[in-house]
Amino acid sequence: MSNSSSRDEPYTMESTPKKTIWQSIRENPKVIFIAFFASLGGFEYGYQQGVLGQSLVMTRFTQNFPSVVESSSATGWLTSILQLGGILGSLAAGVSSEIISRKYTMFIACCWVVLGSYLYVGATAGNPSLLYAGRFLTGVGVGLFSGVGPLYNAELSAPEMRGLLVSFYQLATILGIMLSFWVG
Repeated sequence: MSNSSSRDEPYTMESTPKKTIWQSIRENPKVIFIAFFASLGGFEYGYQQGVLGQSLVMTRFTQNFPSVVESSSATGWLTSILQLGGILGSLAAGVSSEIISRKYTMFIACCWVVLGSYLYVGATAGNPSLLYAGRFLTGVGVGLFSGVGPLYNAELSAPEMRGLLVSFYQLATILGIMLSFWVG
């Protein structure tokens, strides 16, 4: 056994000066840029949350899909099926991100969102099944994003800026909702 007293004393962080969030951002501006793009999944989720409300009252939509608009049950399903897909996507996010990495999981999420959007847009008059399928697949994509985006930002950031970068995802979600209402 050694006589050194320094080995017996616990290491403390107090010996190193703590950086401010602004110093950390100045040293790593690229991290802000990367976190912004990792949070775009939140923007997509927010946009998908809000965009259907405007569609349901548009004349063209009500003419093409009267079965969806006239039935509160059908409207409820079309609205909530995004969340059902989101449940599946968020449950798969952890496993997928461990197996194939966070970045590839975000790429797969993008593919689900694009596929869902194509189906959603490709729905024909009188046949709303593609609307439901598209919303569900888009939900899978945004669910994957919801599980991986904030996690990626947390792992990417220094401790001083972790709270800021993780909050980017929620900020992007709110901005997506606002934009969908403004575009209406």
